[in-house]
Amino acid sequence: MNMAIETRKIGVGSRQRARGLRLGELALACLAAVSGAASAQTTEVVLHNFCLLTNCADGAQPSGVIRDSEGNLYGGTTAGGAHGKGVVYKLVPSGQETVLYNFCSQGGDLCTDGWAASVSLLDSEGNLYGTTGFGGAHNVGAVYELTDSGNETVLHSFCSLTNCADGSAPGGGLIRDSDANLYGTTLYGGASSNGSGVTSGAGVLYKLTASGEETVLHNFCSLADCADGALPSGTLVLDSEGNLYGTTTDGGPNGGVSFGSGVVYKVDTSGSETVLCSFGSASCPDGANPNGGVVLDSEGNLYGTTSKGGAHGKGVVYKLAPSGEETVLYNFCSLTNCADGENPGPVIRDSEGNLYGTASNGPKQNPGNGLVYELSASGSETVLCTFGSASCPGVSPNAVILDSEDNLYGTTLDGGAKGGGIVFKLEP
Repeated sequence: MNMAIETRKIGVGSRQRARGLRLGELALACLAAVSGAASAQTTEVVLHNFCLLTNCADGAQPSGVIRDSEGNLYGGTTAGGAHGKGVVYKLVPSGQETVLYNFCSQGGDLCTDGWAASVSLLDSEGNLYGTTGFGGAHNVGAVYELTDSGNETVLHSFCSLTNCADGSAPGGGLIRDSDANLYGTTLYGGASSNGSGVTSGAGVLYKLTASGEETVLHNFCSLADCADGALPSGTLVLDSEGNLYGTTTDGGPNGGVSFGSGVVYKVDTSGSETVLCSFGSASCPDGANPNGGVVLDSEGNLYGTTSKGGAHGKGVVYKLAPSGEETVLYNFCSLTNCADGENPGPVIRDSEGNLYGTASNGPKQNPGNGLVYELSASGSETVLCTFGSASCPGVSPNAVILDSEDNLYGTTLDGGAKGGGIVFKLEP
């Protein structure tokens, strides 16, 4: 069985055309034409409501999904399961869920196998890879592998070195190169950690071989005032030459570990870091505190979001050219009551340049429930789903993925029929 993962649309650009036909058929009006934001009719299908089983044995509070070529979805949950510490699950296209692994099955209260899991990757042999926010040998998170038969192996437990020099609290997702090496970041730890606790330090970017050997490629806050960034967030992206790109929530010029507006950075194969954008600086003035990583197009442009800053202080979608020039594609909270969203998360991009992502909040009657949006290459935003409404149940969406038929998939942390969150599909 071909288990190649499909996490975004490649070479398909019919979503907006299909939506245009539907809008014409339904005679839906554009909202706030002056602002460039609109609302579109999409159909949400709830594929699974978590907490359907006693004591949430099927999991609760899911953390996002990945998809294989046969349409099966895989994800982790931060709670629920046999031990209340989360599961890894598989969801077939018909909606039937199977729990593949219950975390905290090892190590008693310490949960040496980890807990609060996310799933990042699926290889050609059906093995899953991901991180846990807690647990592991030192209870500050781990990287794990799960075979298709349900056997889990902890590849690395963080804080294995003095003062958590190898990092602590892994965040974002994992990526994998052609040699089966894994790359990721931790929110804390690293050379800047002073040993005062697991939340000390500004984080690291690490490489993990297939055998589990970890190498720290970059220690954040290596420069004065954390000019190289602090507290990395979001999933990395890898280019054809082996360079890694990512974001930090804090740091930047005159930043410090817990201050500053964050940066976009590049780390080459030797581990040398280059700051491509320091938010709030003269060269990159718009937006602040990116928290979702970046995506890369074929021309070397990077796209991402910031959770703050912009014209209304509620975040932006930005484009960063190879020259370092920043362009704001959209300012959130351009509509009354932030009906177009605020504090956006990570984005994905299709071959026609359309971006898709999630944001918090929404119309006044649904505060904090979140939404899914599409942003065209020209910067026009369309709200596809406002959560908490009758037509779009669920609360607090995570990132979305896109298939070749223009369907979006994702999870919400809470809400749904049983309150444990949902897996959803949005059909154009």
